[in-house]
Amino acid sequence: MDQMDSEQRFRPRHEADLDPSLLFLPASDPQVEKKHGLSRRRKVFVGVALLLTAVALSLLTGLLVWHLHLRDGTKVTKVYVGSMTISNQNFLLQYEDPTSAEFIQLSELVSTQLKVIYSENSVLDKYFTHCSVQTFSDGGTDVMAFYQSEFDAPLSQQQSVDDALRSVENSLTPSQTQRGQMGRLMRPSTDIRVYRLMSAAVDPRLSRTSLHDRKSFDVHVSHADQLASPGFPDSSYPPGVLLQWRLRADPFHRVRLDFGSLVLEDDCEQDFIRLYDSLVPSERHLLTERCGSAQKSLSFLSSGNVMLLVLLTSEDRNFPGFIANYSQTPLLDSDCGGTLTADRANFSSPFFPSFYPPAVSCVWNIQVSEGKLVKVEFHRFSVGIRSELCPNDYVEVDGQRLCGDSLKNSTIISKSNAVTIRFTSDTSFVHQGFIAEYRTLVSTQPHLLQLCSEFSFLCGDGVCVRKDNPQCDGHVDCEDGTDEEHCECGVRPYLSSKIVGGQDSREGEWPWQVSLVVRGMGHVCGASVLSDQWLLTAAHCVQDSAGIRFSQADQWEALLGMHMQGHTDKWTVRRGVRRIVAHPRYNAVTFQHDIAVMELDANVTLNQRVWPICLPTSANHERPGTHAWISGWGSTKEGGFRASVLQKATVQIINSTQCSKLMSDDVTDHMMCAGTLQGGVDACQGDSGGPLSVTGSGGRFFQVGVVSWGDGCGRKNKAGVYTRVSKYRRWIKEQSGV
Repeated sequence: MDQMDSEQRFRPRHEADLDPSLLFLPASDPQVEKKHGLSRRRKVFVGVALLLTAVALSLLTGLLVWHLHLRDGTKVTKVYVGSMTISNQNFLLQYEDPTSAEFIQLSELVSTQLKVIYSENSVLDKYFTHCSVQTFSDGGTDVMAFYQSEFDAPLSQQQSVDDALRSVENSLTPSQTQRGQMGRLMRPSTDIRVYRLMSAAVDPRLSRTSLHDRKSFDVHVSHADQLASPGFPDSSYPPGVLLQWRLRADPFHRVRLDFGSLVLEDDCEQDFIRLYDSLVPSERHLLTERCGSAQKSLSFLSSGNVMLLVLLTSEDRNFPGFIANYSQTPLLDSDCGGTLTADRANFSSPFFPSFYPPAVSCVWNIQVSEGKLVKVEFHRFSVGIRSELCPNDYVEVDGQRLCGDSLKNSTIISKSNAVTIRFTSDTSFVHQGFIAEYRTLVSTQPHLLQLCSEFSFLCGDGVCVRKDNPQCDGHVDCEDGTDEEHCECGVRPYLSSKIVGGQDSREGEWPWQVSLVVRGMGHVCGASVLSDQWLLTAAHCVQDSAGIRFSQADQWEALLGMHMQGHTDKWTVRRGVRRIVAHPRYNAVTFQHDIAVMELDANVTLNQRVWPICLPTSANHERPGTHAWISGWGSTKEGGFRASVLQKATVQIINSTQCSKLMSDDVTDHMMCAGTLQGGVDACQGDSGGPLSVTGSGGRFFQVGVVSWGDGCGRKNKAGVYTRVSKYRRWIKEQSGV
């Protein structure tokens, strides 16, 4: 339980013991003539040296200038892919067959039209070399042509080509009036009308020279079925290949792709899959890139009726690959958004918990009765990439933009009885989205939102319940029932319940107990399960020490559902850590605010061996003398070895005033004490970050403390000191959403 041992840091010394004879030459008997002669020779030598140096510098400068000029003028082929919307053609099935006369004829028209478009721009006309049509798709009222174009331009002009292509696209993007005019006719007059052109560079990895094989497969998803990497699941996928699956749905439908299994090389520079909202690998329409193993099912949807799946493999270390189910779903205007007038309802991003589609815009108008306010709470949130301005995907609540993979404040209360919520995604990189709930509050009683006493529970409707720990006790105390919501926690298959003075626990007895392992070191700290993605631990566990970067997420692994150290079974779940958030005010001297949360790199499946523990509300109060449990794999005695089997022990909550006296007044109101004054039972080294739990009146376990510090382990008239979780309930919710 003491803070992790730290080693003194040493800095390498760079002084060298030098022999004075190497620094000072013995003096000779000087002669005036000899001095003068030596001086003349020195001057000649120095002059020649300076001349040679000047010549060398001139040559070097010339070579550099020549090299840079040559390099600047060297042309590099850059490949772009894109799509063209053709408004005056009906789609034919023959357009999917590149050997058909119909495909060849329309391809020639598209290529001609592209050349005309490029010729009208001086930059593109100068560097354009080649274009080819890759495939076509049925856009319902239009035909979509997907093409590849190549430009040979000096490195210094690459950006100019990008800008020129973007300029051409903008000139061909129709306004509302142009859409009604069946598009824009380009010169010279051909048999096709083009009103939308989009292009983007291709990822250089897709042009590897080491690739042995390139293949494309056309898949119609109107009838649900499966596709898989070659050999799956009996053998590994082949090395050095680029495989593309072109998925087409019926017009006015979306493509849906659900991965049942995904096991690839961990390094995305070697092997990866990519999904595009297109039939060509356009970076502007990249939905996701995946490598490694997916621990949960992944589900993606397109914005229209096409999707491209790409698998690229290197020549080394091939893996099983993937299998995925494909299907189609109607493209509806009512996938999300609408007017909500009930006092309480849920809403979510489209198709949640599947990844939302690209290019989506949804608006919810919440309008409740006069005299009421609206409380919006996001239960899960993963929208875009966290940034201050949220320029890509975001949720906007009354003008306030929200984005990222979690929210600091997941609850928003309106200033009136109406709230507008907008959800927007751009054309690339989709995420899982969000699910939220709103309910009404009585605006005539706004004081109820702040004047609940320290020992009262705030209900969702703003009413205070004056009862000790009413949350999840099996009895509804709030009229709106919010005290018994989100209570899927704190239960275990065994109702009975090395900690110093403890005993072996039974398998599955503490399903929220986690072992935190530092790579190359083994078990270091404990933690507890808060949800399928978040853990709770101590801040002092994640502070850099003795040259080890404990604060870096990639140093850690979390083992959930484990009973014995070094022994894993079918119940054991191993996860990496994506992010660590230690309390920003943690004090390494006083151990004030010794609390942290960890986000796992992939969700876990909750079951009888992996289950979250309940968290107390900020109004929670534990009376002195209450029996509590501690658990962990820490040392079984002070200075002893760590336990192999998960240990458990009972302690009692100790009065804060008494504990301050025992611990020399180092205990604050953000800490709590537990133990036995006769000694012999306590947490110890290796238990840090683990839970101190109590049983609520409803039989659920609540984590009231986090193992923090103490004077030794199990000493007489001493106590273990724990971070008081109830003081950080709001902070935990802001960081994790739990």
